[in-house]
Amino acid sequence: MIRPRPAPLFIALIALVAAGCDQLDAQAEFRAAAARAPEGITRTQDGVTVEGGEQDNDDWRTAPLFSGRAAITRWVYPNPAPLNQAVSLQLRVFGFDAIPGGVRLVGYTESGRRVVLEDDPTAVSDGFYDYTFFPAELVDGTASGLRRVILFDRFRSEPISYGDIRIE
Repeated sequence: MIRPRPAPLFIALIALVAAGCDQLDAQAEFRAAAARAPEGITRTQDGVTVEGGEQDNDDWRTAPLFSGRAAITRWVYPNPAPLNQAVSLQLRVFGFDAIPGGVRLVGYTESGRRVVLEDDPTAVSDGFYDYTFFPAELVDGTASGLRRVILFDRFRSEPISYGDIRIE
């Protein structure tokens, strides 16, 4: 008896779908993590050098959906941040049309109010993109404490990266 063998194309398609499901699951987990309350900071004055051993390994990771297409090259700095001093963040985009629609930087106040800090439709292709905002924009009443900042793609509203800042 001769058994028919699955076509190689069918097997390749099954593998591709399975890999896509894994990436979607990983992105869903990343999205859920980004939506959690802030927990810690990466202490830095220059966005690169961790000070005093205070590094939150959850901060500024790249989402699975954007792996190889974008990365935070300078974390929010200075962190901790004085209320009325500008803080900065730098994004590196790799490749042509890597983030269709550009990016939107969003922060949340202590009461959970969403604040659009930057809206950049130009951050689609290869290059470095710098964003600056004032921590005071993330205050409803209590001037100090932890705040979550999330970088989204503007097209699908998927988180690209996120991190926390401490306002002092």
